[in-house]
This record gives sequence, C-alpha cells and structure tokens, in this order.
Amino acid sequence: MIDVQEKEKTELRLKGEEDQKIQREKRVRIVREYYRHRIHYGHRPNQLNPKMIPYLYKGLIIKRNARNKGHHMINIRLTNYLLNKTRQLVEKLANKEKIFLFVGTKLQLKSVVAKQAQRCQQYYINHRWLGGMLTNWQTMEKQLVKLKELEGLEQTGALALLPIKEYNKRLKELNRLRACLSGIQEMPTLPDMVIVTHLRKDFIAVQECNSLGIPVIGIVDTDCNPDLVDYVIPANDDSTVSVDYILDKLASSILKGSEASSKKREDQG
Repeated sequence: MIDVQEKEKTELRLKGEEDQKIQREKRVRIVREYYRHRIHYGHRPNQLNPKMIPYLYKGLIIKRNARNKGHHMINIRLTNYLLNKTRQLVEKLANKEKIFLFVGTKLQLKSVVAKQAQRCQQYYINHRWLGGMLTNWQTMEKQLVKLKELEGLEQTGALALLPIKEYNKRLKELNRLRACLSGIQEMPTLPDMVIVTHLRKDFIAVQECNSLGIPVIGIVDTDCNPDLVDYVIPANDDSTVSVDYILDKLASSILKGSEASSKKREDQG
C-alpha cells in the first residue's frame, strides 16, 4: 500500500516537473519571438513619455555603439500579458458580431493594416484620416454613396463617355474617395472598437473615438501617452514587422470569435 502511494507521489511530481518544463520552454519561445519581431525596441531616452515608464525595463537602455545615446527597452513580459488579455476581449466581441476598424495611415504600415483587416473580414483606414470620419458619420455616408455611384459609372463605361474635362474631374474624385474610403466602403455603421497602430500619426482618430466613447486598442510606443487609449499594447510602433505580428494575433482572435458566432448561428438554424 505504501509502495503504491509512493509511486503515485513520484508520478505526480514527475508530471509537475514536466509541466513546468513545458511552460518554461513556452515562455522562452515567446520571448525569442518578441525579440525577433523587434517588439521590445523603444525610442531614445530624450523622447520618453513619463507615463510609459511602468511599461519599460527600468534602467535598461539598448546601445548600438558608443556614440549612440541608446533606446529604451519595452517590457515584453508585460506586452505579452496585455496582448493576450486584449485577444480574449476581441474574440468575445467578435463572437457577438461587433464591428472592428483598423487604423494605420503611416506609409510603411499601410499594406500591413489592409492585409490583416481583410484577413479577418473587418474594415480599415490606411491612406489618410479625414477629419470627422467618425464624429460626422452622416456626411461620410454621403461620400460613400458618391463613391459607389462613381464606381458604377466606371464599371458601366459611362464615365469614359463624358467630356474630357468632366471625365478628368470625376476620375480624380473617384481616385481620392477610393484611396480614403475603400476600406470602410461596406461598413454599415460606426465601429464598436478601433485598433490604432500609431498614436502620434493617427491622433485625430483617437480623439474622435474618445469623444464618441468608442473603445480604442492602441499599439503604444515609448514616446506616446497610454492614457489616450482604453487597451494598451506596449510595443514598437515604427517597425512593420512588430506591427504586423501584433495585428496578426488580434486578427486571428477576431477570426476565431467570428467563426464561433457563425457556428452558433448554424446550430440554432
């Protein structure tokens, strides 16, 4: 009887050690992944926003050479924790069929924002944020109707039949509207949540969301104010690789929630 109990205790201990080893290896893999995608890389010390200090490795500055003043290092353990919490949130919202809007108008982030938003079948702004895009939604809806009308003229060939001066004017307007609004062309109403990739570049978008009470998920670098957003993901917002990695994780969670919602509807139907 004693031998059996000792054997069970040994098996439990070995299982516990094995689980700890697996968890340790997982943590190491995540840390390496974050370093590889340059998520930890912040701005120079003279650009630091004091409100970002809790999100940094205190006193740790990365220096490339002796002349370089160095860069602050973001606490990637905290980034991982906050990213996972945010992923759980967006999955729940997607399960309730909520609308997400991805915003990233910085030049090197445009293709990344469009790619990840389209992958999870959501909406995006990646060319230029027009003032009042959310706060003046009724006017924006008129612009969307105008875009559809011009695209209809183009598809039927009626646009090409216009006089050259009128044709050039309409074509210019079509290209402008398409660049600014193509990512929200099918968006039925205001978004339930906005994901902003660069707070300094898309500050007006954040302001409009705050005035309307729309929750904001923000990739927040060391030179930004984390108080402006509801859900902070401290990370490098200048690297395409870093932003793509974070948006990929969020888009995957949105997809997972949407698929669960579709399956639920099928079961009920």
